[in-house]
Amino acid sequence: MRTLRLFFDYSAYFVWICEEGQISAPVRISSDGYFADDIYLLDGTHKAIKYYEDRLIGQSELESMTNYINEAYPKLFINNEYEFSYKGFDSKEDEQRFDDAVRFVYNKLCELLGDEYEIINDTGYGMSDKTMGM
Repeated sequence: MRTLRLFFDYSAYFVWICEEGQISAPVRISSDGYFADDIYLLDGTHKAIKYYEDRLIGQSELESMTNYINEAYPKLFINNEYEFSYKGFDSKEDEQRFDDAVRFVYNKLCELLGDEYEIINDTGYGMSDKTMGM
């Protein structure tokens, strides 16, 4: 069975796709109908590897929410030449918006793909502790 794992790793997309016998890869979600793994080759050129999934077609809100999360997560850290540390959210409202976005993505992925994918939320957001896939 294929697995989608929601997991935070600094500078990586938070949705990871795993296929039996293959290494996990962070992917972005496209409402054009695919997951994409952005890689950079040794010569510095960019290549997008696409995993097609028709059920993502037209899911612009899902794409928008995953883009928001992928952009918001690195902003929770101080990362400069002197320091790398967690600084957190600017407000409780920002944290709630982030939590709601993770919940939306998890629920939408379960709704759309739960019959063929195991969906695991290892983010620490969007769910109660008892329902998280740890």
